[in-house]
Amino acid sequence: MRELISMEHEYETTDGCMVRLLCTDGPGDYPVIGLVGEYIGPYTWEPTGLQYRAAIHPSGLDLVRTDAPPRIQTTVYINLHRTAMGGIEGYAYDTPDRAAVLRSVECIGCVAAPLDFCEGDRP
Repeated sequence: MRELISMEHEYETTDGCMVRLLCTDGPGDYPVIGLVGEYIGPYTWEPTGLQYRAAIHPSGLDLVRTDAPPRIQTTVYINLHRTAMGGIEGYAYDTPDRAAVLRSVECIGCVAAPLDFCEGDRP
């Protein structure tokens, strides 16, 4: 799900043109108003930065944050154990070797879980 456009962030179009936002509270279904690159006249977007809500394909004028924190991609390895109540719990490790060394005899399996998030995100 896309986050709402905010005057506190910087944006560019998906085509790479810088955008200067004028407001995010304009009238109608496209309340985000801004100037794109050197083009004449203002452009409008829906609150999430999409130029055309009903478009089948993304527009080159959709907004993306340029000041977004970098994405972190990693994998954790989770040893799964059955609980006394019949459920399953897991213990996560940063490498498969560490998960293997710390695997107990009660372990019913190890799952590699890829993670992709921004710094500061909470799961």
